[in-house]
Amino acid sequence: MPTEELRRVQTRRLKEAVQRAHDGSGFFRRRFDAAGVSPADVRGLDDLARLPVFRKADLRENEAALPPVGDYRCVGLRGSVRLAMSTGTTGRPTFTIWTANDLVLEYELAARAHWRAGLRPGHIVVNAHPGYLNGGQAMSAGAYEHMGVLPVCVGPPESDEHAERVVRVLEQLPIDEWRVYPAALARFREAANRIGSSIELPPPEASGPTAQHDKLSAGQECVSYLGSACGPGRGSHIAEDYAIIEVLDVRTGQPVEPGERGTMVVTSLGRDNPMVRYDLEDIVRVDDAPCPCGETSRRAFWEGRQRDIVWIGERLVLPVDVWIELGADAEFVIVRRPHAVRLEVRVEGTPPADAVDRLRARFAVPVDVTPLPVGALARSAYKAARVVDEPR
Repeated sequence: MPTEELRRVQTRRLKEAVQRAHDGSGFFRRRFDAAGVSPADVRGLDDLARLPVFRKADLRENEAALPPVGDYRCVGLRGSVRLAMSTGTTGRPTFTIWTANDLVLEYELAARAHWRAGLRPGHIVVNAHPGYLNGGQAMSAGAYEHMGVLPVCVGPPESDEHAERVVRVLEQLPIDEWRVYPAALARFREAANRIGSSIELPPPEASGPTAQHDKLSAGQECVSYLGSACGPGRGSHIAEDYAIIEVLDVRTGQPVEPGERGTMVVTSLGRDNPMVRYDLEDIVRVDDAPCPCGETSRRAFWEGRQRDIVWIGERLVLPVDVWIELGADAEFVIVRRPHAVRLEVRVEGTPPADAVDRLRARFAVPVDVTPLPVGALARSAYKAARVVDEPR
């Protein structure tokens, strides 16, 4: 779609989303009123900045004050067709509910992502998202089925026995794709080595540091399938007809220049339950340049989470920065200390001989790299923990 037309679509859907949020959600109406802004004041994309930003903590407080699901949605439990809960890794778990319309919209956005990545109807895909009250497995499985792809839902490998059982089962199936997080894939790889399996797994590079740029999400409560990549290293094409992304400085809250890192603020469009200016507390950078593939949407590069920022003086360091220099198969953690002036990294096994020089050159700060025995760091079944906090 030509950029000018895309902006017109965004503007129309933004007005609809703001009006809907104001009229149907007490949470948003109170916040708009407190900011002195009404839906009539939002005439275009530039007016979005007049509305207040909110974060996950605000949703937790809203649900706690108005149990069980708060009033930040326009359609509640009785009008929904699916319910899930967040993992609660950063605080009190929150409910996620979907209407039939919002669920189908997610499936359509997922189909864009899967098609860009080369999936086609008839393919068989391994999915290791968590299930039960976590909505990841149901969402991804439903999206694959919607596209005519067969998902094999194995769940996160939470134990060695589980990982080995999965490997033995998958040996019998003609798997076309693996769609699992790097931590889970590493655990399946270790299990295959233990049992002497000949199963064909993706190489470490396939789920290495830059692979995280190939997909973009604003969370299940906002836009799960926010974007995906048309090719390696190109970043994720944002579904800009159904979302608006702002990138704000993590300290000042002001917009950053294109290509600079900042926190991702998302406004969802075209939904029964819109989210208006949701700060995901994720770090991204956005590329406005035309893409070789011909798609006209901007591309975003997911760099990590705010909670994983390590400040070394005034230098912002994220795990992906260190991972790139250590190699795709590295098991490591960054040590975060108050008022740190040195970058401390612990690596299993023997780190690359030039690791210290590479990290020092990248960040221009003193660097300490400590080798650890293989297996010394805790393994994750889902998403790896790359930062540990220790006193000064």
